[in-house]
Amino acid sequence: MNQIQIILVEPHPVTRAGIKGILTSVDGFFKVREINNILTLDSSSIGDRNQLFLVIIDPECLSISLPEAIERLKCYYSDLRIIVYSSISDNSNREIVLSYLRCDIMGLICKSSSIKYLMFGIKEVYNGMSYLSPEIVNNLLNLHNEGERKMVEIWNGLSSMERKIVKMTLGGYTIKSIASELNTNVSTVYYKVKTIQKKGNFENKKDLICSCKKVV
Repeated sequence: MNQIQIILVEPHPVTRAGIKGILTSVDGFFKVREINNILTLDSSSIGDRNQLFLVIIDPECLSISLPEAIERLKCYYSDLRIIVYSSISDNSNREIVLSYLRCDIMGLICKSSSIKYLMFGIKEVYNGMSYLSPEIVNNLLNLHNEGERKMVEIWNGLSSMERKIVKMTLGGYTIKSIASELNTNVSTVYYKVKTIQKKGNFENKKDLICSCKKVV
């Protein structure tokens, strides 16, 4: 596997040093770029913007919202995969967890997770998979509504592109407009919609929209 490029967004120097120490302890496996204040990010500090970067970010430490932070990062980096690394736990408000999942992220890892789960999650996201740490899964499985629980499990099984298509569909986009927005062709979006319907066992597009509104 190639060296994984990491952008570590963390304002607290002690925490930042601890996380970087963990990542760099794997000899030559991770290259870590630190950002202590996302608002001061500029073109002189971004490095090679065309590489694939994994962003490890704690939303609770940001001075702006998570969606705003992600959009700001996207202005400078063309290929990002976002991992939220948070102090949230299985006792936290599930609405916070769901609010993170509604953002364009691929991983959600609790800071209380072992190093093993942190490393595994990073590798999964690097390989294009979604990942939730065990504490986050426990949080979501405490849902009382069986329908919501099922939808969370389905959502976690969708790819990044499939999640974008679901969100845009909920926003009223047509298949043609989704294709234009994602810079792909109509047949690809149509195939993705069918794949999503199959994964969720939805009868049709209307069923998909009604069901996804519960968690997206």
